Amino acid sequence: MFQYSGYFSNGSWEPLLKYPEYWNILTLNYSPNGSALVGGGTSRNVQVWSVGDTNPIFTLSHAHQVGKAAISPDGSILATSTCETVINQECTDGGFWLWDLPSGRLIRKVSGFPNIVVDLAFTSDGSTLLAGSRDGTLRFYATSDYEPRFETSSPDGISAMALSPDSGLLATGEFDGEVHLWKNVYHP
Repeated sequence: MFQYSGYFSNGSWEPLLKYPEYWNILTLNYSPNGSALVGGGTSRNVQVWSVGDTNPIFTLSHAHQVGKAAISPDGSILATSTCETVINQECTDGGFWLWDLPSGRLIRKVSGFPNIVVDLAFTSDGSTLLAGSRDGTLRFYATSDYEPRFETSSPDGISAMALSPDSGLLATGEFDGEVHLWKNVYHP
């Protein structure tokens, strides 16, 4: 059974700052050292704010909505999921963009998913980036060159993902309402 620590005691949370954004925020992440907050969503932008300051350090612009963002364990890379191509209001080519987080510079765009990439996760050692698409495509990329090393699929589509702290288990939320638990048998 989960027990709350003193940090979560009733009545102990107060608003501190309000970070400006103009549309729905779909993803928020702190950098590993806690100095930056990353947020993005339907505005097609990802904002990188310094914690304690409401002015963005960077605005990272995308052509389409941003689904999720993941930060590498060392804080150097930000991966943002998106749709690359939309035809008749349907995503026909999903992907993710890689950014140098300290500078805000776009490093690379990775595409080729049959639908929007809905979630991303770095393994705890930073060696692999997982990308899951709405259609169920699940790809594993080595972070040494961001080339795909392994691909599988979930038949009911992926709506969300979570890696265990040791990266040995992956949970995927499915559009049919189920959660699938995967054991890591792949090692780059």
